[in-house]
Amino acid sequence: LGLSPSKIAVIHAGVAPFFCPAATQEEDRAILRKLLPGLQPDFLYTVLGEDPRKNLDGLLKAFNQLPGNLRAKYQLVIGGTYRNEAIEQVMARVPGRIRSRILFTKYVGDSGLRALYRNCALFVFPSKYEGFGLPLAEAVACGSPAVTANASSLPEIIDYPDATFDPH
Repeated sequence: LGLSPSKIAVIHAGVAPFFCPAATQEEDRAILRKLLPGLQPDFLYTVLGEDPRKNLDGLLKAFNQLPGNLRAKYQLVIGGTYRNEAIEQVMARVPGRIRSRILFTKYVGDSGLRALYRNCALFVFPSKYEGFGLPLAEAVACGSPAVTANASSLPEIIDYPDATFDPH
């Protein structure tokens, strides 16, 4: 474009300082009790959405394939923007043996989101394509153990191949 390099500034994507590890979990747990009365102590968390590239169907299939003792121990908590009709359609397709282990959060606000990141046993991000992967970056910034698809930009956030998987 004929621009001088001195006139170009690279602005990297990042996470707000608000998303950080907790000094104590008491405040987070109080927030979660109020927001999500059905939340169980041991849960896997994800933030997705209705877009098929977010790979909710793949995540549900993988959760269903977990050994029975893990399915019984962990609740799968799904955050993101979902219409009620979409949740009903998803739940209608879910095998009965895992239906009671799934919780959709709906909107929780930043404090609720941060509390979920900080308290999950594992953050799972199965997306087939992301431009950046902000939920994954926020979860990691909060100190959440995390695994992600080895697709698009996501392995750049978790530079550890053992924590990535094929989204298909």
